[in-house]
This record gives sequence, C-alpha cells and structure tokens, in this order.
Amino acid sequence: MSLSSADPLDHDTAALERTILCALCHHFDDLAFRRKAIARLRQYRFTVRDHQCIFDALCSIPHRPGATLRQHLLQRLITMGFPDVDLAFLQQGPQPSMDHFRDALQLLLPSSLWLT
Repeated sequence: MSLSSADPLDHDTAALERTILCALCHHFDDLAFRRKAIARLRQYRFTVRDHQCIFDALCSIPHRPGATLRQHLLQRLITMGFPDVDLAFLQQGPQPSMDHFRDALQLLLPSSLWLT
C-alpha cells in the first residue's frame, strides 16, 4: 500500500520523518536527489529533536561516499554537541524507495511539489 492512499492524519509524523531521513542516508550518493530533498526540507522543523539534529548534520556533510556516511554523520553530531543521538533506525528495515520517500514528503509537506 502506498503512503499516499491513506488519510494523512493517520500517519505518525515521527515515522514520516524517519522515512525521509532514511531515504536521505540511503540515497546520499545521488547529489541531485540530496540537493532537492534538502532544499524542500530546509524550512521544515522536525518534531523529534534527534531527527532535527540528524537532518542538520546531514546538511553540513559535504558529498561523501554513502559507505562512510554513518561515520561522518556520527562525527558531525559529536562536533555539534549531540553524541547520544540514536542512529540505529537509519539502518533498520528495508531501504526506502524513491516513491516511498516522495509519499512521505508529500504527507509531511503537503504543499511540496516534489520533483516537478
């Protein structure tokens, strides 16, 4: 079932944020995707503090191979003063597809015209 087929009010905002952050990490090597995603999410304030910290850290990491992203992300969070942020959810479960990401983004930011 697609995320967009259900009522947006039924979706947990924190779960949508986790999907988006997972997609950003899994597709980190896709520079065009990364730039568009970050541009759409810049004005959004994540509802979970750790999610906001992860997003801010991801925004500040220069383009790196995805294989070393977790190490760079952890280092950036420590530098920012957030050494205890839980990153486990970023590697749990299946890799979010681009369609799943777009659906989550559309539910989180209904006015967003993603990839148009």
